Amino acid sequence: MNKKNTLEQIKDISKYSENISFQVIANFLLEKYMVLEKYTIFDISKNTSTSPSTVTRFCKRLGLNGFKSLNISLKLENQYLQTINLKNQEFNFSSEANSIDKLADITKLSLEKTAKINRVAIMKAKEVIENSKNIFMFAKGGNIFLVHLFIDWLLRVNLRTFFSQDTDQQLAYSNIINESDCVLIISYSLSSSFFEKIITKLNQKNIRKIIITRNDVSNLISKDDIVIRIGENESIIENRQSSELTVLFILKSIFHALLNKERISKLIKSDNLI
Repeated sequence: MNKKNTLEQIKDISKYSENISFQVIANFLLEKYMVLEKYTIFDISKNTSTSPSTVTRFCKRLGLNGFKSLNISLKLENQYLQTINLKNQEFNFSSEANSIDKLADITKLSLEKTAKINRVAIMKAKEVIENSKNIFMFAKGGNIFLVHLFIDWLLRVNLRTFFSQDTDQQLAYSNIINESDCVLIISYSLSSSFFEKIITKLNQKNIRKIIITRNDVSNLISKDDIVIRIGENESIIENRQSSELTVLFILKSIFHALLNKERISKLIKSDNLI
């Protein structure tokens, strides 16, 4: 069973909770969630005749750390809903439409947006990788295949990489990384406890991080991180998230930024051996 998103959980509380204060807070959030960033926890408390601590308990009932996390979660879900609406308007998702054309259109939109908003971040990522002793990579699911491709490219120009598709081994890697290294993290949402554990460890050691994600408002991201934002959700299936082609484009952009004359020569030599 899929876990309900934050907005769906709030709707359930407004209908079924036996806690009257929670119902009042839920009803207020359902009315204001699209502009929630304008409100503080004290505004919510005042408008619902509850205490700030009750609002915090409400957030924890949703599985969140507090009101800031609630604000971020609803903002991200709102962005996702707007993207779905945009797709429905621009690409006319009727049963008669050609799915290949739809996929081509949304992929093109994501690639163009990704290229436009990430030029500086990609060049910063290139500089960090060039000045690092080792490059450690962290990914799960479908992104594992993309990481293996990226590793193959980097190895062919003599850059040192470390990765394992085993998540326990990835957690172990996070213990041995030092300040001369850098890490590359790929996660569409950054919402799993796995990435929270990894990033928390890395933050404690001030490790340089390159993060490829759609969720650039995650509270796991620090001000010194290089964030490369995935432009759009590529999926043409409603309520599904996909970004494989966009992530591949980002990785290939970083690789080409790394190619100086010497590395191009090494790459051509390795091609001739295949």
